[in-house]
Amino acid sequence: MSNEDEKIFRVAKNRTVHVPRSALVRLSNHLYYLVEDSAQIFEHGGVLAYNHRQKVWHYFASLDKFDRSLGHTKDGYGYGSFQNEGYISVMLRLIQTCLDLNGQVRAWKRLSADERVAFTAQALEAKAELSGALHEERIQMAWRLGDSAECRDSLGRQNPGKSAAQLIAAGDNGYRLYRAMIDICGHIEERHLLVRQLIAHEEHEMRLRHLEIGSIIYEVEREAGRGNFNHAIWQISELILRLEVTHFQPWRNAYRRCIVDDLRPASILLNAGHSGSALQRLRRVKFVLEALEFQREYVDWMRRAFAEIEKRPRKEHEKSVHVAKLALLHSELEAMRASLVQDATGKVVVDKTLRSPVLAKFYKRTALGSHYFGLGLYEEARTAFREAELAW
Repeated sequence: MSNEDEKIFRVAKNRTVHVPRSALVRLSNHLYYLVEDSAQIFEHGGVLAYNHRQKVWHYFASLDKFDRSLGHTKDGYGYGSFQNEGYISVMLRLIQTCLDLNGQVRAWKRLSADERVAFTAQALEAKAELSGALHEERIQMAWRLGDSAECRDSLGRQNPGKSAAQLIAAGDNGYRLYRAMIDICGHIEERHLLVRQLIAHEEHEMRLRHLEIGSIIYEVEREAGRGNFNHAIWQISELILRLEVTHFQPWRNAYRRCIVDDLRPASILLNAGHSGSALQRLRRVKFVLEALEFQREYVDWMRRAFAEIEKRPRKEHEKSVHVAKLALLHSELEAMRASLVQDATGKVVVDKTLRSPVLAKFYKRTALGSHYFGLGLYEEARTAFREAELAW
């Protein structure tokens, strides 16, 4: 294979991987999507993303995992967050500390002994927040904050001017770091939007599977009296081909289980003329697909709910809108939970189809989260909702 027919990816310090260009779709300058397996290293549905700082490519087994990684990264930086303190907020606070300390050191002669001790303690505390840093700017900032703490020069003499210069330089280090973080988060946000668009497209394709299985069930019911199931068998074969290439988790495992446990046996039963048993298996597949779509809807609900919880409106109009949105989100959750139970018994009914207590666990966790949500205990509700997602 010539160099023109492949692309080289440096995926570790001393490792490069050659990938055929036919296996890649270029999403952006530094983002590739794999449309087929490559050298038994990268699988179909995976993503290769370039890390500018490390100068290597990172591989993610699915768009879902890449989406989750980008979300964690943004959370770590505190990008777009109204509540959680991330690296951006920490750096802004440390820059402000440098400015405050600089104001104190310039009035050094007027400070009391206790105020000077407090100055030193504050500088050392700021330095401690940067401990274990690997980035050069963070190392320089930590060193300069520590060097300014005692307000003395190399000969041990009091020298407020030297400390002031160090604090100014430390603040400059912090500002460069802050700007770098904002730039990084801007690139991450662009990637995240692109990935979310791709996931939305894939989810649309997956939802079409619901229509397909519904069409097969209708076909079998229509032909049950005549015993002519050739078209339904062909439809099942086509559906199996589509499900086999699904790469999302937990969709992939459930789809494979549909194929092995229900779709292929349904095809065999139709060939033998046993339409009743085949319908039972086909309806089970339909239930599984509906449960999986429900799970995706719940994840989307959590994303919207957490974003609303983090808001801290100040104006009265904004507060009323915020309260109304929280009430609407709560009613949406209750409607979702109600769709899982049978009216007569009040028990979760889909679990028998899934052959596991997944939805029963989910139902109990969301009940607790809904209780906290209604009381306004949002941190407790958030924990319960995340536990509910883990139940899947």
